[in-house]
Amino acid sequence: MDEVRPWWPVPAEFPNGADDWDQWVIVIDGDVVGYAQTGEEAWPDIRHGSIDLFLDPKIHGQGIGSAVVSALSAHLFESEGHHRIVIEPARENPAAVAAYAKVGYRTVGVQHEAWRDETGTWRDNVLMELLSRDLITLD
Repeated sequence: MDEVRPWWPVPAEFPNGADDWDQWVIVIDGDVVGYAQTGEEAWPDIRHGSIDLFLDPKIHGQGIGSAVVSALSAHLFESEGHHRIVIEPARENPAAVAAYAKVGYRTVGVQHEAWRDETGTWRDNVLMELLSRDLITLD
């Protein structure tokens, strides 16, 4: 998935081994088409969940990203007890921003020079958040 490389390290490096993230492989009709991870800030006064994911570009535009984010958001709200979730797509990835907005995420702002790509260039993220009352579930 060379198209994923601008935003993620080489997919062969997944799962990333982080003990504090739950990791998910996205499978459709027996084919692995993506990866997602969910985590949390556990300190009680700022506790919230977070989601990060990538999908094979061959399945972009089919609503799968929105469906995955909706399902993971519902899981973090219902099973993990979060009231707020953040997601931070790359600023250069408007399709991801639109997919997350479909399920209720709203843009809070831009995180400037938030991550470094494989060339060493600092890139911006769009900070988006969702409160439990604003989730749009997709069936």
